[in-house]
Amino acid sequence: MRILIVGPAWVGDMVMAHTLVQTLASRHADPEIVVLAPPASQPIAERMPEVSESIRLDVRHGRLDWSVRRKAAKEMRSRRFDLAFVLPNSFKSALIPLWARVPRRVGWHGESRYGVLNDRRRLTPERYPLMIERYLALGRPPDEDLPRPHPRPRLQVDEANRMEARARLGLTLDGPVAALCPGSEYGPAKRWPPDHYAAVARALLDSGHQVWLVGSSGDAPTCAEIGAAAPGVVDLSGRTTLLDAVDLLSLADVVVSNDSGLMHVACALDRRVVALFGSTSPEYTPPLSDGATVLRTEAALPLRTHRLSDDATAGAGSGAAVADAGRRLGRIPSQGPVAATSRRRRSTGSPPAGCRYRSAIRFKATRTVEKWRDTSLKMDSRPRAPASGDDEAMVYPVAPI
Repeated sequence: MRILIVGPAWVGDMVMAHTLVQTLASRHADPEIVVLAPPASQPIAERMPEVSESIRLDVRHGRLDWSVRRKAAKEMRSRRFDLAFVLPNSFKSALIPLWARVPRRVGWHGESRYGVLNDRRRLTPERYPLMIERYLALGRPPDEDLPRPHPRPRLQVDEANRMEARARLGLTLDGPVAALCPGSEYGPAKRWPPDHYAAVARALLDSGHQVWLVGSSGDAPTCAEIGAAAPGVVDLSGRTTLLDAVDLLSLADVVVSNDSGLMHVACALDRRVVALFGSTSPEYTPPLSDGATVLRTEAALPLRTHRLSDDATAGAGSGAAVADAGRRLGRIPSQGPVAATSRRRRSTGSPPAGCRYRSAIRFKATRTVEKWRDTSLKMDSRPRAPASGDDEAMVYPVAPI
């Protein structure tokens, strides 16, 4: 059985697509699975043990690139695939299997893909709320229930490349490693502020960790800002390929990351992960690892003045909570003072400058980190009574991020 998978463009989505690859490998005898994907995500397929070949499709995001797709379809046609799965929902993503004359072409209805898919499924979000469930469902008959528990993505590590990357970048393993991944392809809406990351980095450095900043060249300005505020970190942004990042993350004792592709990579490497969610939801693309802790805001805060009272900040400061979680996951005792303070702004009817996750709250590390709390670290978004002397101030319990 020769199977073609047209893979997604985003790194995290490609990692989660490994669940479909595992399903196909288990349901077909000795299948030849080929993944065709854009440059940004294609290398991830190289680390899936069930994939026979990973092919780079040099198309630009959001562009038809007709000639490139025609050329790729001609090559795929010569390979005589029996079955194709189209994971992106766009119409143009389904053209290559059609032009390659693959007999059976499976995918979700997406952009009204009549004619280009001949096994076109209608998605019921309530039945498949998770992205991995939507991938898993494509590999089964429409009326078949999904396995429980779901399979999880797992990526292989290239030991030779890992050693070469360490030597080239001058990295040592003299102590526990904490990797911080402050970037995200969707920009500031999904990014925890750099000063928060700097607070966590300082706390982890004080507790004996090495701290590596991992990201692409696009994350370099953010990482530079963190590095300037947390001397002693190692800034790897823009200095590694995606596969280098995969291999180096496998060395981390704990990974702190936004909801990003590298978060999913770290989980697929079975690392201990602190995953920071703000504008996106872990109910759709959660970190798929037993060693992951999710810290999040649960709702957008009203665009007015926010202030944290002393009782609200007790034991749950933003930088403190993340550093605390990182220490626990990294099994390092808490040390040194780390605490949360807040800045106050008058209401202007618009988001404050530098706003992240729609909250006007900015934190610095100043509260002592104590033992990990077993209670949930979710934000209670209900406003409390206005503080004395300030009719516009609404006091919120501190969010973990």
